Amino acid sequence: MPVKAKARFTTHEKAVVREGAGPATMGAEKEPLMAESPWPAIHAERKALADDLAGLTAEQWATPSLCSRWTVHQVLAHQVATARMTPAKFVTKMAAARFNFTRMSDKDVSAGSAGVPAGTLEDFRS
Repeated sequence: MPVKAKARFTTHEKAVVREGAGPATMGAEKEPLMAESPWPAIHAERKALADDLAGLTAEQWATPSLCSRWTVHQVLAHQVATARMTPAKFVTKMAAARFNFTRMSDKDVSAGSAGVPAGTLEDFRS
């Protein structure tokens, strides 16, 4: 299923006057406008992703992802695990994994993808 990419940033133009320059050297410069908070865009993207994933078949959920060791279902489980991570949980889980980040991530992914994809998707939506 192709990913739908949407531009989230807008630009505005402002006149730039170079010191000692006349109208012939005035130009337009584009500056990105950033939202005060990234969270509205993050929530919108997560909702769009969840909506796209809702229509996947069992075979598509089991498809290898671009994360070479994980399926699509496991990548979603990873996203759920990282969304729920706090600094205290991170330190505790890293210590339990003997400070091996891959081991910690694999354990979270294994736990998060133990059920059916619909359950993981519901966790992602909440």
